[in-house]
Amino acid sequence: MDIINKLNPSTSALHEVGQRAECIEGTRKEILDNIMNWAGDGSSTTMTGYWMCGMAGTGKSTIAQSVCLGLKRKGLLGGEFFCSRQIEECHDYHKLASRNAKYQQALCDVLNEDLQLASKEPQYQVTKLLIDPWKRVVSRGESPFLAPVIVIDALDECRDISLVLEFIVPAIKKQELPGLKFFLTSHPEQHIKKHFDLDAIQQDRLYVQKFYLHNVEKSIVKKDISLFLGKGLIGLGISKDKLDILVERSGALFIYAATLVKYLASGGHCASSRLEKVLNVKGSPDKIQTQMLDELYTQILSDSLDKLSPEEQDQSIRIIHTVIMTGTPVSCQIIADLLDYKVQDVKATISELQSVLYTSGPEETI
Repeated sequence: MDIINKLNPSTSALHEVGQRAECIEGTRKEILDNIMNWAGDGSSTTMTGYWMCGMAGTGKSTIAQSVCLGLKRKGLLGGEFFCSRQIEECHDYHKLASRNAKYQQALCDVLNEDLQLASKEPQYQVTKLLIDPWKRVVSRGESPFLAPVIVIDALDECRDISLVLEFIVPAIKKQELPGLKFFLTSHPEQHIKKHFDLDAIQQDRLYVQKFYLHNVEKSIVKKDISLFLGKGLIGLGISKDKLDILVERSGALFIYAATLVKYLASGGHCASSRLEKVLNVKGSPDKIQTQMLDELYTQILSDSLDKLSPEEQDQSIRIIHTVIMTGTPVSCQIIADLLDYKVQDVKATISELQSVLYTSGPEETI
């Protein structure tokens, strides 16, 4: 343990630490069943990587928490890392920890040979701290019958994650980690998406399964959010017609539904008046109603805009305003025409904000 501790793994990134929410019973059932079936499939044709991508607020981390709990019950949780930009040690890619005892011993052997590995760059760490030790476990015949799963949630919240994905994704693709699976989640940001590019992967064989959470059929999401709100607000005696309005307001965003539950359930004697405010909102709602959403979107916009020059910031903000003010989805070309901008500049802004904006359909409407 002294040797392992020199790696300084993050304990705050484990699924048991903090108040991580799991899926309410009965929600996300089909999604969770598909993931657990993939995790428990020991056939040689099973893809060894699973990337779940979803826009901000669609419930990726809650699903990842439920996956960890399910894997742990089945003895298949090999390790986990819940990235978070709010916690320093949770957005440092050097600090991933594993739960596998055999791998841990092999890792100690490697570290005894070179203790400086803990501070080296991803190219060396992926090879020397992950691939080589795991191969030692496999060569000794000590790998488990069913592949343990490493869960890494919110890749987009990990600093310089592209440096790691540049080496881990090819290792998964080339089957350099036999008997080990990876379940990864992230926003659909360009610097992450490029590592899972479907065309490039299909040139050989598809080793990474891709699932877009924001593309789940609206009726399924609506049903899950209805169940979530119904259970979360069960003590408030809200009628079905009013609950249906809250479901419609939530759209596909579980974080909005969670914000509503927190706002209404904590209202005490004011719960009824708060409900009426939400149902009859005209103009801007009270700040407390949208605090979680405001924090999420502020962070995403700041990450995107802060790295631009003042002129580029102004251009991006004008593009965002225009996208919102059109009221109905239009193409990048139409936005460019309205603002007299180059279409590639509009596309660049949309690409940087794929956590909250995305294009779809033949005309690529935003």
